[in-house]
Amino acid sequence: MKTIFKKSSGELRDILTVTNSTGSLNLITLAIPMFFEVIFNFMIGTVSTIVLSGYSDDAAAATGMASIVMNLFSILFTGIAGGCSVLVSNLIGAERIRKARSACFSLMLLLATLGLVCTGVLWFGAPSIATWMNLTGDVHNMAVIYLRGRSLELVFLASNSILIALMRCHGYTRSTVFIGATVNVINVLCSIYAVYYANIEVLSGVSGVALGAALSRLIGCSIAIILFLRCKIKIAVPESFREFCALVKRALFLGIPTCISNGSFTFSQIVTNSFTVLLGAHVGPAKVYFTNILCYAYVFSNCAGVANSILIGRLCGAGDHQHAKKLTGTVVKFTVPANATISVLIFLLRVPLLSLFTDNQAIINMSFGIMLVDIIVEIARGVSHVYESSLRAANDVALTMVVTLVSSWVFSVGLGYFLAIPCHMGLMGFWVALAVDEFVRAAYTYLRWKSNRWSTKIKL
Repeated sequence: MKTIFKKSSGELRDILTVTNSTGSLNLITLAIPMFFEVIFNFMIGTVSTIVLSGYSDDAAAATGMASIVMNLFSILFTGIAGGCSVLVSNLIGAERIRKARSACFSLMLLLATLGLVCTGVLWFGAPSIATWMNLTGDVHNMAVIYLRGRSLELVFLASNSILIALMRCHGYTRSTVFIGATVNVINVLCSIYAVYYANIEVLSGVSGVALGAALSRLIGCSIAIILFLRCKIKIAVPESFREFCALVKRALFLGIPTCISNGSFTFSQIVTNSFTVLLGAHVGPAKVYFTNILCYAYVFSNCAGVANSILIGRLCGAGDHQHAKKLTGTVVKFTVPANATISVLIFLLRVPLLSLFTDNQAIINMSFGIMLVDIIVEIARGVSHVYESSLRAANDVALTMVVTLVSSWVFSVGLGYFLAIPCHMGLMGFWVALAVDEFVRAAYTYLRWKSNRWSTKIKL
């Protein structure tokens, strides 16, 4: 941090700003609106869990487990949209503006189609998914209802993801905060109505909460379309079907490894959640509650990483690798202490935060050790979020995907199971294993970035 403070404000501003013929983008003005947007997005799942925990622990457990499945679809859409954003940023940085506009059109069509396909997959696959997650009885039935209700939002979520990604890479981030705020207000009102006031069966309880979330996404997507049009971002139909296919192929090449990396991590968490049924009745809800709270600890580094990737994409497209190195090195000096500070605050406030979800003293007592270990987890994430985003923006994605896959399954799942069950560490074992997983990722992404091999990966 000392090296940051030694820099003059002008020098720091120059490092955090990228300028070309389309204008200037600054990391702080990109990241701050994004921070609030992600907070609002996380709150959809959190509000559903809080409201339904007052309805019943089974309902909270069902929606908590099902929300992880929804996160997989969100990761798919945001990962591909992120690849689209990198491609457009690379093209803008290389001053290939017409091709960037063609990419915008092609990728909007891609995500809308993908959302429709995923809606059908989740609706018909919901019973099998709930069974695979080891859910039984009422919890199984409620999870199926919740998943089917929320499947209706997937086309809107996919379309929203690409519209926001394109607005971000063109520098329009403040508008997206309004989308997140509106979606959450509607979601909160619908959830409260479904649990406490609805008299119609389909609009009450778990199904009402799910349909409320879907309605909020529909309205959010409608607002995103209006804001996208107001931003006057120019799009163009590709000159040929061959160009359309080439742009989609390149975006998928950049986006799918990120989807696989992030999806593998989330999928591994689904597996570890299924292990919690072996640890006692209250352990499953406890993991859901802890995850809902601790996801806020890494919001800052996640947003800084995404904002950084937009700027790095432009710099790598322009071939300015020295500026890219300075920018990434500066950003990571902010994210590590920020993550540590937020996770310490969550640890100190763990009892009142958990009281929003439950009054089960066994769960509250369990939080001390787990949230203490999570401070270490978030420090590692402060490193990996930034360097991984930089590697993605430089088109260096394949090896990062492999390392993430191996690490998540060997450590988060394999080591987690070993520590939690044979070693009798319980839920703490999963968090210790998660810390090991995160440090492996942080070490790899740091060393890969320092190797400079990413500087030869851009192909436009």
